[in-house]
Amino acid sequence: MSRLICLCFFIPAIIFAQTWQELSPFPHYERDDAVAFAIGKNGYIVTGNHNGFSESNRLWVYHSETNTWSEGSAFPGEPRQYASTFTNGPFAYLIGGISQNNLPLKDVYRYDSQSDSWEELQSFPGVAHWSSATVSLPQAGYLFGGTNQTSTLKQTWRYVFETETWEVLDSLPTIGKRDMFAFNRGNQIFIGGGFSINPFTFYNEMLEYDTDNGLYQTVESYPNEGIGYGTASNFQQGGLVVGGYRIDGSFSNEVCILMDSIGSLKMRFHH
Repeated sequence: MSRLICLCFFIPAIIFAQTWQELSPFPHYERDDAVAFAIGKNGYIVTGNHNGFSESNRLWVYHSETNTWSEGSAFPGEPRQYASTFTNGPFAYLIGGISQNNLPLKDVYRYDSQSDSWEELQSFPGVAHWSSATVSLPQAGYLFGGTNQTSTLKQTWRYVFETETWEVLDSLPTIGKRDMFAFNRGNQIFIGGGFSINPFTFYNEMLEYDTDNGLYQTVESYPNEGIGYGTASNFQQGGLVVGGYRIDGSFSNEVCILMDSIGSLKMRFHH
């Protein structure tokens, strides 16, 4: 069983030098619950609520080498927020979300960064939903949890890039949750945090999903209080979890590095 160790640093950190650099600001309206993904050296932002949806389908591209932004081809689907995304090579996949009319969606679009174009694919075969956690591996994307109007979901799905097909997998072995964070270490996927709507509860539990055998197991919990909307990415031998939202309505500026079996150091880092 993998053992994740949380290194949540205060400034200054001893083991990992932590510095922040302000970059070129986003050139458009502020976005709530947009989709963000990276392809190559570029970052992309599309959809989301900007106190309305009239401009949310505009796609913006951040060029890391020049610290500049440009506008890409607009998303052709219905305006939305809380969509999910995978990436594979030059492609990004945008799945579902909740529409500007507060209806759950299940359509799927593929963005080709080389031709700057969108294509609608076969719809997601499960229930329409929003706010799932996703992880992209070389052969497939994995989708966990989410919500609709009445309940948070325990679903697990795999999307095979080569065949463009969906496969339903064993459900989460816990209560259904939305807005979890997720990252991978090789073929092992770690899913944590999130919250349920019935009951309305935030969680700090973490699961490990083995994509080779399709089994879940519980690993060491996220060391702080339950959190939703955290942002995670792969980092060295584990994951980096940044920020989030707490049940008391406060926002977190915590940065946690979740490492695999390196000892028992526990620190905190706030910025």
